[in-house]
Formats: sequence, C-alpha cells, structure tokens
Amino acid sequence: MVTGRGKAIYGRFKIRGNRVLAGMILWGVLATGANAADPQPYVTDLVSTGQGDLDTALKASSDLLALQSTQAVGPFALAGRVRDEYDRLRTALESCGYYDGTVHIVLSRPKAGGQATPTPAQPTAPGAQADDDAAVLNSPSINGKSQDLANWIANVPKGEKIEARVSVDTGPLYHLGLITLKDDKTGQPPKLTPAQMKALGLVTGQPAIAQTVLGGGGQLLDALRESGHALARVEKPTAYLRPETRTLDIVYPVTPGPMLNIGNISLDGLQKVHPSFIRRRLTVQEGQLYQPSKIEEARQNLTDLGVFSSVGVKDGSSTAVDGTMPLDFSFREGKRHAVGAEAGYSTDLGARAGVNWTHFNLLGNAERLRLVALVTGLGGSAQQGLGYDVYADFSKPDFLQRNQNLSARIEACVSFSGHTGRQPCWYAGVWPARLRATGTVISG
Repeated sequence: MVTGRGKAIYGRFKIRGNRVLAGMILWGVLATGANAADPQPYVTDLVSTGQGDLDTALKASSDLLALQSTQAVGPFALAGRVRDEYDRLRTALESCGYYDGTVHIVLSRPKAGGQATPTPAQPTAPGAQADDDAAVLNSPSINGKSQDLANWIANVPKGEKIEARVSVDTGPLYHLGLITLKDDKTGQPPKLTPAQMKALGLVTGQPAIAQTVLGGGGQLLDALRESGHALARVEKPTAYLRPETRTLDIVYPVTPGPMLNIGNISLDGLQKVHPSFIRRRLTVQEGQLYQPSKIEEARQNLTDLGVFSSVGVKDGSSTAVDGTMPLDFSFREGKRHAVGAEAGYSTDLGARAGVNWTHFNLLGNAERLRLVALVTGLGGSAQQGLGYDVYADFSKPDFLQRNQNLSARIEACVSFSGHTGRQPCWYAGVWPARLRATGTVISG
C-alpha cells in the first residue's frame, strides 16, 4: 500500500514509465515508417446500397474512390482523406433524402488476414498501456475514425496495398412536409397562377430529394419569366428538419415582380451587316410580352443566317424601364470568304474534281455568292472525254418578304471531245426559306 508522498512519487514514476514505453512504440513506428510506402497504394470497395440513384450519388461524392488511382498520397494525407470521406458521403445521403444515415469506413491489410468489417472506433484513453497501442498499430484492420489511423497506415510495409471498405446505413427516407412560398417584399404568399404552381412540382409527401427541391425553384423561375415577369427572383429555399415526423419543411422566397413588355432593342457589334436588315429579320419587337423562349428563338434565327460566328442576347437593365425590359443583342461577324475543294466519282460519269469560293454577306443583307469550277469526265462508262462545269450560285434571304429566299444559278457545262456540248444556262427560283423547290430552268 502506498500512501501520502510515496503515492505521489509512485504516480510520477508510473506516468514517466508510460511515456518511455510510448516513446519506444513511437520510435518503432518511425523506424517501420522508414520502410513504409509513401505514397500508400490502396483500393476502395464502395458497397452498393441496391438503389441506383443513391449509389450514383455516393460514387460521385467519394474522394477515396475517385483519387485511388490518380492521386496516391502518404499515410497522414490518406488518413485525412478518409476522415473527409465521412462528411462527403453524409452529404450525399442527405441529398437523397436520408438524414439519419450512417457511414462506415474500415481499412484492412488483406495480406495480413484483415477483414474490412465495420467495427466501432476505440479511442485511446490517456492512461492506456503502450502494448495496447502496439496491438492497434499491428492490427490487420482499423476503423476509419480511429485516432491511430495515420500511424496504422504508416506501419504498413512498403509494397503492400490496403483496402478501404466503405458502406452506409441509409436509415429511414424523409419526405417533404409543409411547403411555403413567401414574397420577401410583402411577407405574404405570392400570387401565382395554377400553371406557375404546377411548374414548382413540389407536393407534401414526396421524397425529400435535394435535386427535386432545388430544381422546383428553377422551374418556377422559368415559368414566371415566361409569363412576362422579367425581374422575378426565386431564392434558395430554407429547409427545416423534423426528425419526429421524418419530414422536411421547405420555405421558398419568391418575388414575382411586375409583368413587362420588351423595350428598346439595341444591336451591338454589326460591321458589314446592315442593322435595318437585322431589325426586319427579328422575330421579337418592342411592345411584345417579355418571354425568354421567344427571345431565344429570335437569337437562333439570326444565328441561322450563316454570317455570324456568334449571336448573344441579354436583358438591357437590372430594373424596369418605363414598364419594359430593354434587350441587348450582340454580334460577332464571321469570315466573309471561304475556299474549299470538291471531289466525287461514279462508274458512269467518272471522276470530278474542282474548287469553290464563297463570299458571305455580299451586299450587307446576308446574301451569299458561291463560285465553283470542276473538271469532269475523268473516266466513266458514259463519258466521251474531259469537260468542265463552271457555275455561280447566288442566294438572298428575305427576298421581298420575310422567310422567302431567292436563289439563282448561272452555269456552263462543256465537253472537250468536240462532238457533244451544252450551251450555257441559267435558272432562278423564289420559295419559302424552309421549303425545298425546283427553280425555272432557261436554256440558251
């Protein structure tokens, strides 16, 4: 029995003894670490949950899985990666509606007979014996939450690959509870049409999946803007977890703003293309209801002219201007000239080869002139000699009226045999831009 001052001295000797033994263990780890792998190779086994969408989310969130082949790291960095994995996978679980889920990570040494089965982490108590530390470091497997994880990895012999087995317990699936829309300006529910409410796509009782909840806000914003609410705002929702009912209450801040018409339309970046032609070509006009789908159709229609390398459009103001929303169209004109080569072959007509030259936006209204020169009759069962085919194609969009194109060709086709030939000819045709038709041919 030790009492009084002797007990205190005994206690100090005991503490110092433990420190000496711990130092010896640490020295052993460092000595072994000299032969440890840095970086430490490992392989990840992400156990399937049996749910395709959830498995996809977990795989997309797992750094252990994504980086195992491309960014191998040393023991202490790998231990940090394992610890970060818990938060990443918990976030993935919650995004799929599992707010009570648990993540399990076990590292093992298959060569040492380790089995990667979930085991609770055993933190080392301040007064634990040094031989217990040695047992942990030499164990064939270890829990990912263990405070000895980094030293355990450092103790793995060089050249030995470890296995990280990752699994999850999902727990119960949460569902949407109360869904509230609130106008920040008035503090009251916004006045929405049935179509706009339907666009939100959220109802009480459906699974509380993050992508669905966030996507609903985007859909509502699109519906509001398509109804003329150019300045509508739908902020990120606030979610309230109700563990007792396993539900998620959602509050969406929604500010529709006023309905606006299209205001002044500006055209920036035009150089050779005439602005008057572009304004005639536009399918949206000032005073028309602001609708993003119609505005995008107008942008695409201008792109289809073939004289611009890019066409952009954006709102011209962050606030309403006299009850309207201005639009700014921006243009970058493409190259005006292009040179190309042509070649073809058929058994009866033989081979043909030549070059072409194209002039875009010839007169400033997106006209196109294309010159082609071909050598024909190079072989072929139905040919009697060499010849040439030279022609010029001219096209003009919006001829006399919108969406009506003019196309014309002048062509000369001649055989060098001296026995046959064709007179120069030309043809012209006018037809709607999106219909195919044959022009009238006139031979001289």
